[in-house]
Amino acid sequence: MVDKKGKNPDKEKEKEPEMKEFEWTPYAELRLLHAMYGLKPIGVSYHFLMLIIWEKFKETMGINVPLRVVKEKISTWYDLKAADEIFPDDDFSEEEFSLPIDEFPQVAAAEVSKPVEINSKKRKH
Repeated sequence: MVDKKGKNPDKEKEKEPEMKEFEWTPYAELRLLHAMYGLKPIGVSYHFLMLIIWEKFKETMGINVPLRVVKEKISTWYDLKAADEIFPDDDFSEEEFSLPIDEFPQVAAAEVSKPVEINSKKRKH
């Protein structure tokens, strides 16, 4: 069923109510720092790591704090854009990989029968 504004009222009811304002206490800040321990939410994995931090924080606090609130708090502590420039995404460099021939002889036999391709295009950074 759709109302006059084109919205489904049943879906609107299913959404969890979002907190209007979250009050940051020293305890909440400490919980957030513990959730961030060992994680650097920068680079290609920014969104993934931010979700991990958010889930850990919500779990320890026992309430549903919006992701936006957590991101805003972290951005008051750290300049994440500057960190992106300082720490490049070197973890995702391309390297040649080959299986040990003595452990995978069937793969080695298949590789010998394949024509060799020369790839002159290199990845631009």
